[in-house]
Amino acid sequence: MNDDIDDIQMPAMNPGGKSAVLIEDGLSPKEFEKIVADAFLLVPEKFSSKVSASAITIEDTPSNVLLREQSVPENYTLFGLYRSTEAGEGVVIFRNPVLHAAAHEAGVEVEWGAPTEPMKRRIRSIVRDIIWHEIARHFDMDEFEIGAREEATTNEFK
Repeated sequence: MNDDIDDIQMPAMNPGGKSAVLIEDGLSPKEFEKIVADAFLLVPEKFSSKVSASAITIEDTPSNVLLREQSVPENYTLFGLYRSTEAGEGVVIFRNPVLHAAAHEAGVEVEWGAPTEPMKRRIRSIVRDIIWHEIARHFDMDEFEIGAREEATTNEFK
């Protein structure tokens, strides 16, 4: 796998094979942007001063081409990706997989309206973890170190 890949992956579909969330009726893109911005504010200044908030972009979902390029197994997806290109570096957060994961964990199967407060807390937690993971990539932590810190639940900005 490419070392720029975010290894947080989960099935794109729930066990019943139905889409876990009807995204259009859920959290609006503006609300999601606010969650991402709020999560970035949790990054301590010693890190945030070296990573611009504008370097974090939001896309709805990773393309099939990107998933193949990153060697993501079939029926899995990406939550985020650290990209380093000639144009610069940045973090991409994929909105729909985050919403699907939060709905899946909440036991929501097909459709839902506005997310419940517990789902919003889970969405914030997932986004915070993605930002931590991808900023760790920015600072050249390898997947083994990131994984070990995530397993030990020491994936906090310290």
